[in-house]
Amino acid sequence: MFTVFVKYQQNSAVMALPCDVYKIRDVLDSIGCHRKISEIPLMTGEDTELTVKVYPYSNLEKAAFSKAVENDSILALNVLAEYLDRQYSLEPENIRNMDVSGMHSLYLKLSEPKIPETDRLVLHAKLVRKETDFTPVTCVVEHIIPISQEEFFRLRNNPLQDNVAIRKYYSDMRCDSDGTRHCILVYDEKQGDGLLIDSQGAGYARYAQYIPCAKLIAQQYEQTAEPDENPEISGFSI
Repeated sequence: MFTVFVKYQQNSAVMALPCDVYKIRDVLDSIGCHRKISEIPLMTGEDTELTVKVYPYSNLEKAAFSKAVENDSILALNVLAEYLDRQYSLEPENIRNMDVSGMHSLYLKLSEPKIPETDRLVLHAKLVRKETDFTPVTCVVEHIIPISQEEFFRLRNNPLQDNVAIRKYYSDMRCDSDGTRHCILVYDEKQGDGLLIDSQGAGYARYAQYIPCAKLIAQQYEQTAEPDENPEISGFSI
């Protein structure tokens, strides 16, 4: 956990990251700072109107913060902190040895799917423990949404957080009386894996499944389907 001290003019506050971005916004508003979170720098001078100081707690967080650069923001640190908060096998030395600069670059590097040295087929998937039933549910894809790798990693790593792309299409996601689900398919436009989501009226991934090779599946469907049968393909940026 990172402790962040923020002073704006004569007012100050302390917050702990990671936390919900709306809580960060509330803390900043409470001291009169109405700048965008993405524009609040981690590194500021002592004599500026805005002063930010970050105090990493664990050795892992100290190693991560050693990669900070001048243009890093509180938002970038919070995204990284959310990821680090759930890592139990990552060692500080692994981070120190990475040739990356900045919270954003470090997050992307840590979140990249691992590619083992093998000539066998490699799939990235979510395996469940001792599952008793693999009966599938019929899912109609209403929208196919390619997003950037950064946006996908953030959604994949934090599926229960409010997401702009999900909220935009929440009214099209539902479950029919026969059990058919109407979903969106969001995929990483670079790496190709995706998430099949039925938010059931929420702004987060209430029901979801990780879909390996989702981009390839979408492209194959687009090539074989009649033009009027295609779900809406929506470029989206958060």
